[in-house]
Formats: sequence, C-alpha cells, structure tokens
Amino acid sequence: GEGEYMMELSIGTPPQLIPAMIDTGSDLVWLKCDNCDHCDLDHHGETIFFSDASSSYKKLPCNSTHCSGMSSAGIGPRCEETCKYKYEYGDGSRTSGDVGSDRISFRSHGAGEDHRSFFDGFLFGCARKLKGDWNFTQGLIGLGQKSHSLIQQLGDKLGYKFSYCLVSYDSPPSAKSFLFLGSSAALRGHDVVSTPILHGDHLDQTLYYVDLQSITIGGVPVVVYDKESGHNTSVGPFLANKTVIDSGTTYTLLTPPVYEAMRKSIEEQVILPTLGNSAGLDLCFNSSGDTSYGFPSVTFYFANQVQLVLPFENIFQVTSRDVVCLSMDSSGGDLSIIGNMQQQNFHILYDLVASQISF
Repeated sequence: GEGEYMMELSIGTPPQLIPAMIDTGSDLVWLKCDNCDHCDLDHHGETIFFSDASSSYKKLPCNSTHCSGMSSAGIGPRCEETCKYKYEYGDGSRTSGDVGSDRISFRSHGAGEDHRSFFDGFLFGCARKLKGDWNFTQGLIGLGQKSHSLIQQLGDKLGYKFSYCLVSYDSPPSAKSFLFLGSSAALRGHDVVSTPILHGDHLDQTLYYVDLQSITIGGVPVVVYDKESGHNTSVGPFLANKTVIDSGTTYTLLTPPVYEAMRKSIEEQVILPTLGNSAGLDLCFNSSGDTSYGFPSVTFYFANQVQLVLPFENIFQVTSRDVVCLSMDSSGGDLSIIGNMQQQNFHILYDLVASQISF
C-alpha cells in the first residue's frame, strides 16, 4: 500500500481471501468483484471476490429492511431489481455496485488456521464500478460507528470492541500488524490509559472524535498567537470537538493555526537547515545523513489526563539519506486527524460500549 494497513478478509463458500484496507473513518465494507469497471483488477496480481463462485453469496432484495436502512448510513441505496449502493469518500473517490451478503470468518486468537469463527449473512458492497485511485487495495473494511460497519454488524457477538497494533513503516514486508475483535481485543497492565469517544448532534456519527487538549514539543507547549488580543493562547479551543483518530489517513493533519504554531516550534528547536517539500511533506531538514540528531519528542494530551508520547519514527520520516521531514501537515480546514503514522507501534483499543479509546 501507500501508507495504508491491510487485512485479509475470508469470505464466501468455499472461502476466498481478499486483501482489504482497514479504515476507522468510514462504515461500508466493500470488495472488488468480478465484472468490475475501472477496478484495475490485475494491478498487483491479487485476487478479487468472485461472487458466482460462492454458494453462500446472495444479492440483497430491494424490499429488505437492510437495504432501506442503508440511507441513514449515507450509503445511498437504490433499487434495480436488487439493492444497489453508492458510497463517496472525502477525497471524491467512489465505489458502487451490488449490496450482497455472505459468510465471513476470522481465525480465533491463539489458534491455528483451522480454528475459525464464522459469521453468516454479513452485508457488504460487491463493487462493480470505482472512481479514484484504488490500485493499492482490493477493498475496504469500514470500522466506523454506523450500522453497516464491520464492528457494528458483528457487535452483538463481539461485544462492540476491536483493537489493533500497527507495525512500524520501517518494518520488513514480512512483519504483520494485528487486528483483534471481541474478547481478544483487550489491553492489560497498570500503564493502560483511556480517553472518551466524543458524541454530539453536530459530530459525524461515523468518526471517532477524541478530546485533544494540548500538544507539547520537546516539553514546550504549542501556543497559537491571537491577533485580536495580541497574546498567545492554548491550542485546545482549536482542537475541541474537532479531532478524530483515523487508521485510514496516513499523516496527522492539524487545523491550520495549530499546524503553523507546531511547525514554528519545531523549526525553533531543530537547529538544522530547512529544505523545500520532500515526498509531499511540508517541513523538511537537511540532516547530512545523521538521524541521531536530537529531534524533539511530541506529546499529545487528551481528556482524562492521557498522554501519548510520540517517538522519532512517529513524528519524522527519513525520505532520503540526508532528508528528514515532519510527518504531519495542515488539514486546510477545521477538522484535525490523527493519522496511522502517529499510531504505529501503539496497541489501541476501541470500546464502543464504554465509549472510550485506550492506549
């Protein structure tokens, strides 16, 4: 992928293994299916889902309550003999096709491949047409909070819990991240901390909003200069009810006033020559090949006195031998997003019943 984390979904009878991206920022589960237009099916030589080859696959009828219920999830169902879907993402990319159901399975935690948990009647989008760049994946596993996400569909059986530990970007290709569901999604130990998932009528019900209250760089609080008062102010008001954690976004994107203040603070603390953009990143330094230079740590402070201390590899990216770049950028809007690069090597638990995220 290109900064995405993938899982293999076992679906159908007999089972077909389909690699798909995990995304906490959306709800729909969809896979590239046979007869798909603009799907670039041979890009990686990976398989797609052949619906005709699965004896348990069924197209969803138009009169199904599940079909009509998809409108509240923003999936835009319509009827053409059977239920169809259309789903659009924030970058303008789209997927559309048939709404189907089939059997899926997951390997039981700590057990061999032949010990699996099966779930029948799982609803998903069988993609027949795509718009945008989907070459990096054969589908997408929505883990959002609305009704048709994977965690909501299986919630009664899995306790509405999931967790993951994303391996480092620098890990070898053989290294695997882990997604845990149900009872296996647990954090233990005296150092586990939890912060609430925020809800509200004005917040997107799909997304996992968190209360990011402040940021420090090298122990120094990031502050925003208020032109009206002529004083520095905390970043908290710029982030309150406007910050989400998302596995499907690569770099952390901060609302412009906060990002500019953070950028300035890092420039002041890193005594190295700055460079132009590199690999699409805004703030880069000439390290002369020495990444052991004392780059500052970054700490995010969340509600419930939760501190997330980010090490070098979660903050900076070595884009070439002599270039080190900040792996964060401006979101260009009010919303701030904590991306997967900042989440790597943390075990993160989402508990939808307790309405909290734990680290």
